[in-house]
Amino acid sequence: MVSFRGCVFFRQYIPTKRHRFGMKNFVLTDTSTNYTYLWDVYTGGAFLFDREVGIGHSVVEKLMGKAGLLGKGHVVYTDNFYTSAALFMPLYASNTGACGTVRANRRGMPTQLRDMKMKPGDTPIFFTNPPLLTASFRDAGTVTVLCTGMIISIQRNFR
Repeated sequence: MVSFRGCVFFRQYIPTKRHRFGMKNFVLTDTSTNYTYLWDVYTGGAFLFDREVGIGHSVVEKLMGKAGLLGKGHVVYTDNFYTSAALFMPLYASNTGACGTVRANRRGMPTQLRDMKMKPGDTPIFFTNPPLLTASFRDAGTVTVLCTGMIISIQRNFR
């Protein structure tokens, strides 16, 4: 979100953000070099996305496809707005790894996560549904992470 109070039709209002008014941007960057591959401005109804899978899924696949990064062994890191099993499965099928925090009640997540109340000091809990791995642990709150098996095999090769 880029803070903006001017008058444009695609200005967003998100009450939970520090800058409540602004323009929503989707950015694909390389974390090691800070190189920005693509930058897309969300324009509301004029923004083209597949309503069947949702805006988060469409944006990630669209940016990765436009940048030519799908199928080349790259790894995508996302936050809980984008992370879902429905997105990670096609990415895995196209030889692209993915990892990110996820909401425990997201569709496709193990049902045991929804009612789980972790206390400080509890051991992490893992669920596998190949090629997906879900880990839940306690930090300041309960954190749930979803990743594909490609991440695990890549990390083993670097040790």
